[in-house]
Amino acid sequence: MIAVLTGDASFLFQLLPPALPHIKSGKVRALAVTSPKRSLVLPDLPTVAEAGLSGYELVAWFGISAPAGTPAEIVTRLNGEIVKACCCRISEAVSSTRE
Repeated sequence: MIAVLTGDASFLFQLLPPALPHIKSGKVRALAVTSPKRSLVLPDLPTVAEAGLSGYELVAWFGISAPAGTPAEIVTRLNGEIVKACCCRISEAVSSTRE
């Protein structure tokens, strides 16, 4: 993102959360999302397929790991806390775009 902001690069593929403040401020222009469906956060932004490259899809995947043998109750608690945090962040992002 820094290279685009400083003019050292013309474009980049970037995850939406770190790019969102720059998109909202107008410092960068989002062209499309790489997912098969439009983003809830930027619903007016087309998908790459909608923008003319049919069949294109690139979705980021992230995993969370714990050491082998981690007790089930710890894994369950981590899962619950991560789900709460992610849902909260998504809800906040959607809400902030509607203001």
